[in-house]
Amino acid sequence: MLSSLGAVACVGDVFCDIVVRGVGRLPTWGEEVFGEEPAMCPGGIANVAVGLAKLGVATRLLARSRAEDTIGNVLSVELAQHEHLSVDWLRVAPSTAMTVAIPHASERAMISYAPPPDERPIVDRIPWDTLERVTHLHVGGWSEGRNPLADQRAILVRARDLGITTSLDVSLGHETERPARIRELLDHVDVFLPNAAEACWITGADTPDAALDTLADMVPTAVVKLGPDGVIAANGRTREQSRAYEVPIVDSTGAGDAFAAGFLHGHVRRWPLWRSLALANVCGAWSVARVGSSISTPTRTEAFTALERGIP
Repeated sequence: MLSSLGAVACVGDVFCDIVVRGVGRLPTWGEEVFGEEPAMCPGGIANVAVGLAKLGVATRLLARSRAEDTIGNVLSVELAQHEHLSVDWLRVAPSTAMTVAIPHASERAMISYAPPPDERPIVDRIPWDTLERVTHLHVGGWSEGRNPLADQRAILVRARDLGITTSLDVSLGHETERPARIRELLDHVDVFLPNAAEACWITGADTPDAALDTLADMVPTAVVKLGPDGVIAANGRTREQSRAYEVPIVDSTGAGDAFAAGFLHGHVRRWPLWRSLALANVCGAWSVARVGSSISTPTRTEAFTALERGIP
């Protein structure tokens, strides 16, 4: 059943994820190795959007670009199949962004391609006047363009000016000034969802707990993902820690995004922090136990049955 509490918009890059399991080792130059059980599905910010829609949340996917090529058309068809999900392609790209992921045990190797960047910001391409049902906006990181962090800041500011709450995901970078610039973004963020390495990188802390303490002074809700060790989070003076479920790890591609979808489902429904974390852990566990990124996120029935039973 679709909730009447409002919709969530997700803005960022949509990738085509190609996942190949069963690869025992990476090839050397000039060598070919074979895997098994391949999967192809929408990835990038689509992981969060699809995850939310499968949980029954009305979701708008604001995809930064779409190419008029075969893979771009396949992505459009795949995304159109999800109930509760509508897609706005904001720009036309010369080619489709792709990631080839090779999972191995709890880790994975990835090779990604992003099309040549459009230097213009996309804040004015977002159809703000049609987002009247949207109560929350989630921004996934991107690095292309003249000034991507300034673009993301403008989007977060515009959303808040419209009374829309915001959340942010980031990826580790190599620029020495990038952590400070991300900290500037957090002035306009209600929920921040880094993993442990990202949290320490941004805050300069030595441990995830110390990073959480710093982030708690910067954003209303900070959630630090610890992988197999679960998650720690802070909301005001409230601190919570939630264990991860022990499941066989098949493919970790998109697991952090599945976690984010579960958490945001609870957050926009004003659940207590502990319950939002519990659903997030369920969604993350379902994701790593199956192949693929967006296709491995659980349905509402799967997630809530697991949540009630306390097992994924």
